[in-house]
Amino acid sequence: MITRRRVGILFCILALLISSVACFGITQATVSPPTQLPTNSPAPTDTLIPVIPTTVVVASPTVEPTAEEPLSGQVNITEINGFKDEADHWYFYGLVKNDSNRNINDIQIEVKLLDSAGLQVYSYKVNSILYNLTPGEISPFSDFTIDSFPNGKTMQATVVGYNSTDVFDRANLEFRGITLWVDEYNDIYLAGEIINGNASPVGIQAIAGTLADHTGKLVTAAYAYPFMDYLEPNSSGPFSMMFDAPPGQAEDLTQFSLYSDGLIVIPSPTYDISISNKHFAYQDIQGDMHLIGSATNNTSQPMSIYLVAGAYGIDGNCIDASSVYVPYFPLSLNPGETLPYDFTLWGALDFEPDAYNAVIQYKVFINWKYTSAAPSEAIELSTKADTNSFEDGVGYFNGTVVNNSGQDLTTVIVTIAIYDKTSGDLIATNYSFVPEAIPNNGTGSYEVYMYPPANIELNNVNIVITAIGQ
Repeated sequence: MITRRRVGILFCILALLISSVACFGITQATVSPPTQLPTNSPAPTDTLIPVIPTTVVVASPTVEPTAEEPLSGQVNITEINGFKDEADHWYFYGLVKNDSNRNINDIQIEVKLLDSAGLQVYSYKVNSILYNLTPGEISPFSDFTIDSFPNGKTMQATVVGYNSTDVFDRANLEFRGITLWVDEYNDIYLAGEIINGNASPVGIQAIAGTLADHTGKLVTAAYAYPFMDYLEPNSSGPFSMMFDAPPGQAEDLTQFSLYSDGLIVIPSPTYDISISNKHFAYQDIQGDMHLIGSATNNTSQPMSIYLVAGAYGIDGNCIDASSVYVPYFPLSLNPGETLPYDFTLWGALDFEPDAYNAVIQYKVFINWKYTSAAPSEAIELSTKADTNSFEDGVGYFNGTVVNNSGQDLTTVIVTIAIYDKTSGDLIATNYSFVPEAIPNNGTGSYEVYMYPPANIELNNVNIVITAIGQ
């Protein structure tokens, strides 16, 4: 576990905040067969409930938790655990259970860290990973400190708020094809597929997971990113998540539980969008995974397209997942246009060679929840003074974007695509934003870097530059 991982966690939190729009229900699965949960009905309305705080304390990362007995009719912390890493950053993990007779959502938990004198050195309010809980249901929660606290001793967690809500139309979901991977940094990756076996479409707010030790005690928790937020009836989609683990313990944590937050929803609009039948996958010189293809907008309106990709092994198990917007948010793909894409920022495929070597196929899905008609078309722009160079396996592309659109542009993206001259196949692609707004009749400089396949033959490629703005 290293600093760049913590930055990755912050990035995923931001992405989840952007995608958290609706309120959904929950199903739970563990290593043993999951408990079937009841199906309820219609839409929620919220009522604030006064909270009687109950605090659960764990004396230190190496001492058994000393939890209070759950109180009937309340929302209770049933377990809390955690650890500090080599840099004295603290990680908090726990489970919260709805022991009331009401459906609730927006559960808020205050986590605290005390020193050996019992003085508070850290406090923060977090939400449970799953938004809605019906009576008897459980959700993980987690937190970590950005600052170091070498004098920390005792962790506490208290439920400080939640709302009541009407019944909602619960979706029973299943998991399959789960894989676990551990990298050299003591990080754990879990991937799998979530299945909608219902006769109606399902919206998914969140997928969460926990890992326990050989005694069944909670050790760590995480949320999935990316995953398919919307599933048609009798369909499935990939997901992946990354767990932090106590130093040196990642290899021993193989007992997992999975939780999903799903709700029966009305059908989402679909559109005539084509994605590549043929994708090209490779590892660059840094060991990072790329899956490239292209998307075509066959509709008569500009579109914003969100794709999720899954990597699968010979047994059909899911090994990893990634996602990408086409074009890159917030611009749109115009009617009749095609743009390349590159799935990057994988988990296990980037950091565990055995995971990469186990992949035999990839599947790409259109996520209809975040694929929609855009309010306006992107403006196609020209470039000039374009140059490129390749050094030590890295491609550098520079030039100038010309804005002769008749209006000022606040956002401009330049995409570089490299094609094989002989076959016409897409070999590599990347993009970059022009760092400043471009006024009408003005120009802006661009710089795009790219990590193409190591065996690329530069004398047998065509380079295509696409600039769009709004």
